[in-house]
Amino acid sequence: FQPIISMQTMRMESCEALCRWDHPEFGPISPAVFIPLAEEMGVVGEISSFILDKACAECAKWPDHIGISVNLSAKDFKDSSIVGKIADILDRHGLRPDRLEVEVTETAVLDDKSSTIQVIGDLKALGVRIALDDFGTGYSSLGYLQILPLDKIKVDRTFIDDIASNQRSLDLLKGIVGLSRTLGLAVTIEGVESFEQLKVLNAEVKPDYAQVIL
Repeated sequence: FQPIISMQTMRMESCEALCRWDHPEFGPISPAVFIPLAEEMGVVGEISSFILDKACAECAKWPDHIGISVNLSAKDFKDSSIVGKIADILDRHGLRPDRLEVEVTETAVLDDKSSTIQVIGDLKALGVRIALDDFGTGYSSLGYLQILPLDKIKVDRTFIDDIASNQRSLDLLKGIVGLSRTLGLAVTIEGVESFEQLKVLNAEVKPDYAQVIL
């Protein structure tokens, strides 16, 4: 679980559930390797269901104000049963829908725009929050802010690598936050690794949240 802190209070508001595979023979295997393989094999939906169930079960044990975020595969947004599965998981663990945030990537939208929009709309109707993950890395991300019923955007970590020394990176982040606020969207900056980055974000960029790498 990777903590997501409020930039206003500097307290943890939620966590993202990250999937890791520690293979007994080959050691740690990156999700960038095994998730595409799982998609090819047609088993990624089972992995997503497992992660959703475990994440919601853990979140139900936490203080009531802390939520959980789960990134679904592009294949999940083509599965008409995913909304029912999520509703069942929330009900089984007694977790309020608004404590769950589902992350959608640009790949999911590109694969099947109409299906993805339908699933997102159904999840929103259920009360689940929706975030656009890795914002800024795709060529048409701005278009998604117009067509998708989002609650939040998550800005990719590549934008803060040199935030303390590169004025253009800083100005770009400030512009993204300003645009998002105009559209009524919250902003999470991903990949915060140092106190120096956190200070610059707090003093100049002023996003809503920062996702911290421990």
